[in-house]
Amino acid sequence: RYAPQAEHVPVGRHEPGKVAETHAAIDRRIVEEAAAGRCVVRLKGGDPLVFGRTAQELAVAREHGIPCSIVPGVTSACAAAAEEEFPLTARGTAGAVVFVTGHRMHGVPEPRWDLLARCNETIVVYMGAARAAEIAKRLIDGGRSPAEPTAIVHAASRSERRVRYQRLHELIDGAAEPACKPPCVIVIGPVVRLGKSCPVELGGTVSIGPRNASLVSERRVDA
Repeated sequence: RYAPQAEHVPVGRHEPGKVAETHAAIDRRIVEEAAAGRCVVRLKGGDPLVFGRTAQELAVAREHGIPCSIVPGVTSACAAAAEEEFPLTARGTAGAVVFVTGHRMHGVPEPRWDLLARCNETIVVYMGAARAAEIAKRLIDGGRSPAEPTAIVHAASRSERRVRYQRLHELIDGAAEPACKPPCVIVIGPVVRLGKSCPVELGGTVSIGPRNASLVSERRVDA
């Protein structure tokens, strides 16, 4: 659209009907195209330095003497917060925010969910859709309140975005669909109550469909 003369090479996991390339293949392609004298843009969603594997690609480029520059972007946690108008930090409510991956990788230690549960600050889980129930249980087992306000934001800043407000324990109950599917972020903490679509009494769940769609409420009274 903005560079019609450019060759567009989709490599992501979410390209319809396409098997994602391995990162080794992506690295190799970047080196080959740059060696051929082309200007290569590695376009990522959000900010390339937040769970974007940019360090790996930069290391390969530097190893081959390819000069690079990074253009910062808006990470999905910030995009989600901006759209719903809740802060990630707020005086007297949350003095810090933690970005954590929910994706389990072989050979990489798990985040210390027990420590995160006790920090009482805002937690934003990236890539946690498949493990949402497990993560919620581990946070609650670690001391986080089951009633902690939680927002699941699918496709933040895009026209098809979906938002679901609920309590943390409802992730365990499986009440997060259809918002809790990739790509999504899960925001956990009292700041979520400040969201423009969050009900005053978070006694159940509230779903907001695609942008410009009507509000769909699904509330239930807890016993």
